[in-house]
This record gives sequence, C-alpha cells and structure tokens, in this order.
Amino acid sequence: MTSFNHPFARVLALAALCLAAPAASAQDLLVMIGAQGSRNIGTNQNLGQDLGPAPGIGSQDALFGGGRYSALGVGNEAVASDISTGVSTTVPGRLVALDRARPRLFVVRQSGIWGVDIVTGFEAPVWSGDGTRVQQCALAESPNRLYCALWRPDGRSDVVGIDVATATAISIAVLQLTLPAPGGWGSVYGTEVWNVTSDGGRLYFVAPGPVLAMLRPATGQVTTSAVRYNGWFASRVRLDEHNQRVFVIGVDSAGGSSASAISVLSADLAPIGSGDLPASCNNLVVSPHTGRLYLAQFPFDSCPGSCGGQL
Repeated sequence: MTSFNHPFARVLALAALCLAAPAASAQDLLVMIGAQGSRNIGTNQNLGQDLGPAPGIGSQDALFGGGRYSALGVGNEAVASDISTGVSTTVPGRLVALDRARPRLFVVRQSGIWGVDIVTGFEAPVWSGDGTRVQQCALAESPNRLYCALWRPDGRSDVVGIDVATATAISIAVLQLTLPAPGGWGSVYGTEVWNVTSDGGRLYFVAPGPVLAMLRPATGQVTTSAVRYNGWFASRVRLDEHNQRVFVIGVDSAGGSSASAISVLSADLAPIGSGDLPASCNNLVVSPHTGRLYLAQFPFDSCPGSCGGQL
C-alpha cells in the first residue's frame, strides 16, 4: 500500500458498515448489519466494541437528513424511516437522490422530478419533463443543486443542474456522456456510480470503457481515470471529501481486476497509490466528520450481498 496514512491499521470483521453521526458532534458511529440484525459498533478508544442494538439502516448510502433518516427505493416507491423512532413514510415515485443535510428525498414520476420533505410531507416539482428520461441524480447540498443525467434518443445523455430552491434547470456544457437508458439494471455505465461532492464542484460517474470519470459541472470538463470499473467484482467507489481523495475497491491502478485490490486517487482522479487488502471481500466507509476510514473484511465465500453496496 502506498502514499496514504494507515487507513487500515485497525480492521473490523463485519458483515457491512454504515456510518451515522450528527454533523455538529463530529463523532463517528459505525453500524454493523448482519445475521444478528443492526448493531452499534464503537470507534476511537472502543473501536470494534459491540455497543448494542441499532435501528435498522439499509446501507451507509441510504442515510440522509443529517444521518437521522434512512431511505430505500422499492420499485416506484420510496420508503423513508426515522431511525430514532422507527416510523416509516412511503412516497410514490422512483427514488433517485437523498439530501444528506436535510430530511428530504427526490423521486421521479411521470411528470418529472419531485422533492419531498418527509417531516412536513410537503412536495414540490423541481424539474418538469418526461420522467422516463431520468437516469440518475445526486444532490450537492451546499448550493442546493440536483445534478441529473437525462437519456436522449441518440444514446447520449444530457446532464442538467437543477436549482432546487427555484426549480430552474441549468444546462451543463457537456452533451457527450453515454449512459444506459433508465431501467437498464445490471449495466455498469453510470448506474452504480453517480455522485457529486457536497459543493457541486465534481461529479463522478462511470464512462464507457468502463472507467471511472469525473465531470466539472462549472466548465463541462470531463477527466477520465485509468482505473477500470469491473461490475463482476461490484467495485465500490468512496469519496473522501475531508482529505480530497477517491477510493476504489475491486480494481488496481493498472486496470487489473481483483476483489482484494484498492486504488487511491486524488479528487481529480490522479493516481496516488494502489495495493492489495488482506481479505478478498471488502467494504469501506469514510467519515465526513473526521476523515477516518473504516474497513470491513471477510472471506470471499462468505461475502454478503451488501459487500457490493452502491455509491
């Protein structure tokens, strides 16, 4: 392993990892999901200690609203749960994005994209158009802007930035992204990696190749990395905004495929280092509050489906 600071000095043998913490406390709370249900796992001095039952959370990527809520898309419905009370709310529409800072989610309906506040129940359209065109979306919390890919009949994709407060679409100066049509389950092109940084400065996706790529929405510039994306190993991509890094599990910097490989890139996808992890099935979470990395490892033959969690 090269060029980064002991991220795996302590290893947790867990079935899956979630990271939840109120932003103001800057404390990490790990949640293990396994055969025994969801369990709180200690960090810092009590790293790895079982701290008792935790409310159910589907994955770290399902958390929103400051970590208090969790959401799951089930067909054309989104089910949102208050983690502290266990109360669930069902929202009609295909879930496409979560607001990590606010209790709000975004769903696609036939008439376009709608934002829903699950506390007040208030709903509002943020983009009006043919909902069948919407491929994937991600929210940049600081500018309160939703970035979505919209499928075109020529096989390419329009990328739009939507000002959520004013429901105004802002065209991005790039029309060259080639992503699958909506509903293309199993394709690696853009469906498993579509994530924007909280400030909206960088949007990460899978470009044809398939390789990990990054779009700067402000300029339309696309940067393509040398790291190939391997769907068979269900590569996981994790953004470390705290330290301006990107982690890719499942492929090495030379383009080789291995369930134990990890590549480390800069925020602009320049290679920093790569190596092999001790186990063959891994999942990584990055704390947005402290920048710490937590790694779960287990033998490949007992690898749970959650090991290949989406970004």
